Amino acid sequence: MVDWPGLLKWSLAQTDSTSPFQPCPMDFATRLWLREALGSFAFHEKAKLQRITAVLSTLETGSDPEEQQLKEAILHELMSIIDNPDLAKSLINSGGVLHLIRCMLGSRYMSVRRLASQIFSSAVQNNLTVQGYAQSQGALEGLMEAVSQERDVQTKESFVSSLSALVRGECEAVRRDFIRNNGLELLRDVILCPVSLRIVKKSLLLTINLFYYDLIQPNLRIFEQAENLGFVPVLLSMENHEDLEVRQMAIQALHNLGKRKAQGTQQITEGVEEWRRRLQLMPDKAEELTLIEEILHTKEP
Repeated sequence: MVDWPGLLKWSLAQTDSTSPFQPCPMDFATRLWLREALGSFAFHEKAKLQRITAVLSTLETGSDPEEQQLKEAILHELMSIIDNPDLAKSLINSGGVLHLIRCMLGSRYMSVRRLASQIFSSAVQNNLTVQGYAQSQGALEGLMEAVSQERDVQTKESFVSSLSALVRGECEAVRRDFIRNNGLELLRDVILCPVSLRIVKKSLLLTINLFYYDLIQPNLRIFEQAENLGFVPVLLSMENHEDLEVRQMAIQALHNLGKRKAQGTQQITEGVEEWRRRLQLMPDKAEELTLIEEILHTKEP
């Protein structure tokens, strides 16, 4: 085990709170001790990931409470360390990401699927390396199928969150394949048949992100697909949604989609202007009008 108290004591001894830090040569014994301490930490983290991977890879009977509890416990342990981007990448090398995906999409225990989905979201979010690897292992297709077929609301929420975390960001391959595999149609259908407010918001968050990339990657033809799918009237209809954040997100999505000067943006412009005009006639909506004005006048870097 690493002597963390000793390491902290040594670090604090190198300076004090009243004077600037003055670097000094490290003697051989201290250098050796520090190297061993850090090496020991890396060894234990690697061993932990190997143990986690081994448990995740075990086959399930689907009817053993102890088996279910073991998988849940190991996933909770993984959840406590997965936020570290380097450890998330190390999980790839240990084979853990592959088995995490398999647990998320194929476990016989609903609680295990949910937990695995939550951890997957943390692992892939804003992590280009993990996103690309997960994509290569079929995570995108599996999650799109899961979002479409899942009937349990909480599990479906987790799957939508995982899909959003996987597709959003800088991994062009994932975004391209999502669009080409009718991802916009899936989002539209989920938004039109909401089973929970969280699902609607997560779907809109992904929609906002995708529409932003229409301007950057016009070859994906995001605008044309959205237009053909009737996305604009769907978003405009959210003017009457009871949730303020949903209304704001719908405006943001329309704003992003209307940035490219393409034929057909007139419907967006006219719809947003009419939305804004009605808000101007409602004194009790002044705060919401201000928020919408901020969105419409924000310029992307």
